[in-house]
Amino acid sequence: MTQIDTTRATPSTRRAPRPHSGWDAPTRVRITLTAASIFVLLVGANLITPLFPLFSARLGLTTSDVTLAFVAYIVPLVVGLPIVGHWSDHYGRRAVMAVAVVVALLGTAAFVTAQSLGALVLGRALHGAAVALATGTAAASLRDLLRERSELATALTLLSSAGGVAAGPFIGGLLSQFGDPMHTPYLVHGAAVVVLLGLLLAVKPLPPVAPPPADHPRWLTLMPAMPRVSATTRRIFTLAAATGFLSFAVFGYFLAIAPGRYADLLGGSRLMAGMLATIALGSSAAAQLAPIRGAHKAAAALTLMTGGLALAFFADHAHTAPALVVAGFLIGGGQGVAFRTLFATMSALTPPREVARSVSLMYVVTYCGSAIPVLVLGMAIDHFGADTPVGVYFVATIVMAALLALACLRYRVPARDEFAHHGH
Repeated sequence: MTQIDTTRATPSTRRAPRPHSGWDAPTRVRITLTAASIFVLLVGANLITPLFPLFSARLGLTTSDVTLAFVAYIVPLVVGLPIVGHWSDHYGRRAVMAVAVVVALLGTAAFVTAQSLGALVLGRALHGAAVALATGTAAASLRDLLRERSELATALTLLSSAGGVAAGPFIGGLLSQFGDPMHTPYLVHGAAVVVLLGLLLAVKPLPPVAPPPADHPRWLTLMPAMPRVSATTRRIFTLAAATGFLSFAVFGYFLAIAPGRYADLLGGSRLMAGMLATIALGSSAAAQLAPIRGAHKAAAALTLMTGGLALAFFADHAHTAPALVVAGFLIGGGQGVAFRTLFATMSALTPPREVARSVSLMYVVTYCGSAIPVLVLGMAIDHFGADTPVGVYFVATIVMAALLALACLRYRVPARDEFAHHGH
């Protein structure tokens, strides 16, 4: 259980935590509930992937409109993560996670009633705000609950996040086969979110790690906190964030552009459109569980990702679905190993009290990869047609992946004892 840091908090300077009722759940239950929360929120945020062509046809959306709706989810993340990343330190992990779940429920309701592009943008923005609240909170909560097992905390953080993003398109495509294809996925998700909220509220909250000072207004603790990237972690942070940016630029293509571009190639199936994204994202999640060792595994994994991107470029040009599927496996597998390796190193070297803010800042950079490149690509497609902009996009991602592989090859991954020294 998380304890208040008494080295900096005294009865005269910190507010005493209020007593709370509820179920004093064991640590294992709290871990499961935390991982499930971020998983469910990210599933909801990605249900729309195979539905984009359907929304486009029903609402008369252009490629730019689709990318705008896609990016509407990213903007609250990029803006919100540095603002809300430290809130759970002051007000408790459960409280912030519960607020995130309520916001996600409002976003899901917006999709159920959506009749215009504006409603889609609102739903996406609410889901983005929910994930912004939950991202740093979940990472810090798992680190709290698994303080002596930081590698497991990192693995669960990445797996629940990557798993939710990967499962969302498949679940969206599957549920769209029943009832109204634009409503059923969100009605089911809404029911799951309600259950999740009930479970969160039933569990007794743990005390915050840094209660608000008694001699300062509580609202001051809600002000944006300055990002903290120490000199000892700056290089690994840069590598992890750059790899995250590239990863989400590629995944953004599979989530927003690929369902429409390859609809005919995949037989017009929403399930197959969702599966294409799930293959890349699911391979990433699965690769993060692989017990791969070696000082240069990040460089090797990024090299594999480079090869996958080259194959995807070929598949796009040759219009061959099997090569596209194989490319998805290679891209996801390489990204999963590389990102987990770099994220785990950064997390282990970061002091526990700075984890939430460091993770939030890293995801700001990462999610920018889903916003800026994808939005520019969508506008370019509307103005110049698809073939040339998509080709340039692939070439740019191939070059960036190769450069990151070279950078990781020169970086020495710290030993485990160095993790222990720097992480506490």
